[in-house]
Amino acid sequence: AEATGQPLADRQYPMYFTGDLDAQFVLVHLNPKQTDDAAETVFPVSTFEQYFDVHRNWGARMYGSDGYRKFKSRFDRKQVRFLRPFNVIDFGPDDNEDGLLRNLERAVDNKLQLELVPYGSDTFNARAFAVPEVKAHFQRVLRVIAATSRKYVLFCGAVFGPLIGDSVTKTHRFNLRRKDGALERASSEFSNLSIPYEGRRIPAGWCRSWARQGIPMESYAGEVANRYGSD
Repeated sequence: AEATGQPLADRQYPMYFTGDLDAQFVLVHLNPKQTDDAAETVFPVSTFEQYFDVHRNWGARMYGSDGYRKFKSRFDRKQVRFLRPFNVIDFGPDDNEDGLLRNLERAVDNKLQLELVPYGSDTFNARAFAVPEVKAHFQRVLRVIAATSRKYVLFCGAVFGPLIGDSVTKTHRFNLRRKDGALERASSEFSNLSIPYEGRRIPAGWCRSWARQGIPMESYAGEVANRYGSD
């Protein structure tokens, strides 16, 4: 917090990841959305093993039959819509409560989500990306990604520009189709990446428009899936 000038939740557990560390599908986000109220900690832990289990099975603990089930995150619903077009997770229909909860659980636990900055906050100013501490966290994220083969690696949000902008190989701009069939006036953007890491290059993608308000997420995901890996 001193290095970045950002208020960070130091009374909450850091959230380095959620889901399957060996997953073929990886999403990288900026940092967890958290308050700094220790009383709101959902899953208290006392050992590293418990900490790991909580984050490996975060979806089951939030949405499973024996789980918390009190809060259906809008962010996780957004991820279900985004993940569907890639056909890497076996989603079912979500036209009832049980179906929705099962899909939310799968969206969290059947992929790997990495947080660049593992410390939560309500906001995070992108200007803080210039500090060396953030770049050190970026190397940690790359180390985890490179630990096994991946089918998709996607960085979510324009905020990653200072870290991955130099690794862009091709940028795609397109107008998405809304639910009513009309094309959006605003254009959306996706870039292919080739990120250098320890003598090799990691193929990835940059979902620059991920955080755009009102974006038709399934339509955007379809465009990303079609363009991922293209030269």
